[in-house]
Amino acid sequence: MEKIIAITKDYLYIPIQTGAEASYLSLFEEESGEKILEFKVPVGKAENGIYPYAFLARVPVDMWKKKKLVLKGEFPQEFFNSVKVDDYIETARENRPEIHFTADTGWINDPNGLVFDGVNYHLYFQYNPFDVAWENMSWGHAISKDLLHWQQLDTVLFPDEKGTMFSGCGLKNDRKMLGLPENALLFFYTSAGDTSQWSKGTPFTQRIAYSVDGGKHLQKLEVPYVDKIGKDSRDPKIFWHEETQAYIMVLYIEDDVFAILRSTNLKTWEETHRFSLEKAWECPDLLKVPKEEGGSQWMFWCADGYYYWGDFDGYEFHTDGVRHKAYLSKIPYAAQTYSGVENRIISVSWLRFPNDGTPYTGAMGIPREFTCRSTGHGYTLVQKEVEELQKLWKPVTAISQDAVYKAVLTMKKDEPSISRLKINGSVVEYDPHTGILKMEDEQITIGSYVEQISLIVDKNILEVGLSGDIMIGVYKLNESNSQFAYEIPESAQIQLFEMEK
Repeated sequence: MEKIIAITKDYLYIPIQTGAEASYLSLFEEESGEKILEFKVPVGKAENGIYPYAFLARVPVDMWKKKKLVLKGEFPQEFFNSVKVDDYIETARENRPEIHFTADTGWINDPNGLVFDGVNYHLYFQYNPFDVAWENMSWGHAISKDLLHWQQLDTVLFPDEKGTMFSGCGLKNDRKMLGLPENALLFFYTSAGDTSQWSKGTPFTQRIAYSVDGGKHLQKLEVPYVDKIGKDSRDPKIFWHEETQAYIMVLYIEDDVFAILRSTNLKTWEETHRFSLEKAWECPDLLKVPKEEGGSQWMFWCADGYYYWGDFDGYEFHTDGVRHKAYLSKIPYAAQTYSGVENRIISVSWLRFPNDGTPYTGAMGIPREFTCRSTGHGYTLVQKEVEELQKLWKPVTAISQDAVYKAVLTMKKDEPSISRLKINGSVVEYDPHTGILKMEDEQITIGSYVEQISLIVDKNILEVGLSGDIMIGVYKLNESNSQFAYEIPESAQIQLFEMEK
């Protein structure tokens, strides 16, 4: 089946029946016959001549305005009848988390291309606009001025004949590379070949896109690119190393293997180190973390929130191989740090929540600022909520309805009694004698006699921080309504805060 549609508006809207078996929908420019887009869309059934759908996927088509596109695929006629062009249609966002970004509709995973341009914080992300499950990896886009309140903009990168759009990074072009202006934003991403029908038989490569309009539109460069250097080499993270005057790329290769590459021009890259790290996997980052007492320490990071302290000389990273954990739970994943930010390291993680009947899947964690603290036996990572949020907490004696709130539980070091908190329909319990923290049916050993636990609640998302946020856990709450009650020992103390609107 096919449909010819005149592009008279900025967006093409495609009906999505979530959960149905998917089939490829291909879009061609009528005049040239060139294929311009292809993605998998769930193929649902019509009911009494009507095609029901959970939501409309929005595809920007302003670049083909006044032209005609041909849509082809194995879909019922009622599906094609429901496809339409229109101007921007705002998505209802009632009862959503307030400071944890969620997409209007569709599936999100890894944060990508995190860059601060001097005005806006850009959050690009792995995105499937066409279902609430993983597929069609594209780059979605949102912006914020305070790292807390986000506006979703148009999707900027869609799959092409070279592959689907896997993870990558962003940076400002402050050294005027690639013949592009200084105000350009540069983006390095993995073109994941052989992950779609269109890209069958092509390899994984690392490629470049750029923006000259403040990140709203990204233009892919045909060259240069980093050719395949491993089975599924992916997730480039790039920074400028001042001491050796070169750009550094850290890249996942395969299994637990990573590589470091160098370039002085962002065109040609030389691999200078390949190494393995126990249980490490994908989404690498290499960064110099500020010490609380002054100075800094190099750290290598990977997707599960595992981190490794070491030394980096611009060519090689050397570590004692000791694996440290940043997270209590398995919900946070694939965190990336911002470029373009002076004197701060700001990290955002993907929260891999399952779909619970909403037209969107997944969220982003509260941005966290990294420092490290000496323990006498090395260093531990500290992940405090960003100062933009810290400034908004005001003390309260009771929690208001629909508030974003924070509870801080402080206990005496030798207090053996259990603390129990009921938060938005869920029960959190800490037993200082066993060192076990329980969240409903999930439990984890966090250590005996922890002196402070902070709990940030945003609708049905709970972020737990231990002992000044040296460990972070994220959980899904049973309800979104603000409900808070507690049973704690007499020697313990609860402080309550609400976020100012």
